Amino acid sequence: MWKNLARVISIIFHPLFQTLYGLILIFHSGFYISYLPSVSKQWIYLIVIANTIFIPLSFNSFYLYKGIIHSFQMETKRERLIPLTTQLILFYIAYFLFKKFQVPLLLRCYILTGVLTNFIILLFTFKIKISVHLTGLGALTGIILSLCLKYSIPVVYLMLLFLVSGLTAFARLKLQAHNPSQVYFGYITGMLTSCLLFYFLLS
Repeated sequence: MWKNLARVISIIFHPLFQTLYGLILIFHSGFYISYLPSVSKQWIYLIVIANTIFIPLSFNSFYLYKGIIHSFQMETKRERLIPLTTQLILFYIAYFLFKKFQVPLLLRCYILTGVLTNFIILLFTFKIKISVHLTGLGALTGIILSLCLKYSIPVVYLMLLFLVSGLTAFARLKLQAHNPSQVYFGYITGMLTSCLLFYFLLS
């Protein structure tokens, strides 16, 4: 039972979906970004969904078909390298499109955090295996923490992310996908990365 629950949690809060979840939080935070025109939001959602969900899923399916990866879990460091590189490139394309279409600075910083986080994960993957789930959630938590401190958005979003992060950490450990140090290291790395980036770019 607990392992089945852990699998469900791991799927729901998979790294591929985390950028979209964070964007939904920002757009419903009551922050000034919430008042962007509906057409602008639709284009932003389209760019994010295409570059962080649909295209990566298509590539991963192709990698699975070609035997480059053996499962979508990508349990070994070697299996992760090509998909992570692809994800990094796609995040940069999303950032390029945000910049080209003059998306507000805060959202450009949001996507840039994804670029930097993916780059850091890729570098670490050459040496060690860290939890991509928790690195992504750590980065998202750091972003919302920065917005709570700087712009006083509702703290309930931060509490929600702490809860989700705890549940996801439980799931990854229960499935024995990672050991505790890989989970904690990923979470702290993601949070520090996003906090520092938002501090310097939005100060």
